[in-house]
Amino acid sequence: MRRVAVMIVGAVALGSGTTATAKTSHAGWPVVDRHHTRIDHSNSGVTYKGARRAHNKLLGGHGSDRLKAGAIGDVLWGDFHPSGQSVTQSDRLMGGAGKDFIYAGHGRNVITTGGGLDAVHAHYGFGSITCANPKATIFLSHRSRKRYTLHGCPRISYKTVGH
Repeated sequence: MRRVAVMIVGAVALGSGTTATAKTSHAGWPVVDRHHTRIDHSNSGVTYKGARRAHNKLLGGHGSDRLKAGAIGDVLWGDFHPSGQSVTQSDRLMGGAGKDFIYAGHGRNVITTGGGLDAVHAHYGFGSITCANPKATIFLSHRSRKRYTLHGCPRISYKTVGH
């Protein structure tokens, strides 16, 4: 009887509708205050350009976005939503002069790093990545590597680093 009760409790817990949300590591990210955070809640596509003298967090939504980093190190995310990303969206993500953290969306991505020691996470989506600085690190999965064309990017890592 005890086994049956444990199995029933386990089944109820699994089917309770709770979901776990993935969260990437924020290690190394610049500190960004709320005044320099721009989030696309419209899901229709936006163009955001980071402030020159501040760290920025530019978060695209489900639409096709153009995100351009400022000068001193930013976080750019093609689609910040934890689910429901469309493979038909087309994002253009451009790094700035500082150390940027760039995250590809699930659709087409055209990513250009800036002059800093950028970290690009392209585990999802497809498209091209151009490294303005050959010291930028491109984080890919073995599966996503086949879907991206790399230009001037000798530093590739297949580690997940919290993603």
